[in-house]
Amino acid sequence: MGIRKVTIGPCTLYLCDCREVLANIKADAVVTDPPYGINYKSGPNSSKSISTVGKRFTRKINGDAGVFDLNPILQFSPVILTGAQYLYDRLPAGGSIHCWDKRGNYKPLDQADADMIWCSEFIRSRVFHLAWRGLCRHAENREKILHPTQKPVALMEWMMSLLKLPEKSVVLDPYMGAGTTGIACIRTGRKFIGIENDPEFFEIALNRIRTELKKG
Repeated sequence: MGIRKVTIGPCTLYLCDCREVLANIKADAVVTDPPYGINYKSGPNSSKSISTVGKRFTRKINGDAGVFDLNPILQFSPVILTGAQYLYDRLPAGGSIHCWDKRGNYKPLDQADADMIWCSEFIRSRVFHLAWRGLCRHAENREKILHPTQKPVALMEWMMSLLKLPEKSVVLDPYMGAGTTGIACIRTGRKFIGIENDPEFFEIALNRIRTELKKG
């Protein structure tokens, strides 16, 4: 697959394996929800799940079947990423750990109560509270989920706020998925570089970003 590059407003999107282009990219920070290396596949909702919509996705995430290599993105600084509970044995010493409480005040289910956030910079540990489980979402609850591991825009905005990134900073997401980090950048006045190796999700991200930019 060749490299496809699309620039729209303050956003530049690449369709390729991020390792093909990272050496030529300059960014002020990496903000990302990378593959965790857990071979995740969404299945039917359990009998304990709040959601009743059934199976959302049937195919797996590219690059999630083997051990995930963090080295390509650790060349950047700072880096902040989700899923630290799966990646802790590959994270460098130092930095800081934060928590996204995604259960809220609801009863525990078979889903995880929280997601751990790792930042390459030392920041006093913070907690972000936002329920995000199936149909029980306290943000974007009228919007369709477009990616198996999609995160809320508010979470990516919060992650950028931890870094205190000024407006017009260049934020890189090497594992763009459905483009949520790009939406967060547009809403906070930052520039965005996103990379995705799945053509279907690349088009979804491109369309979401175009729609967001049209909102002005």
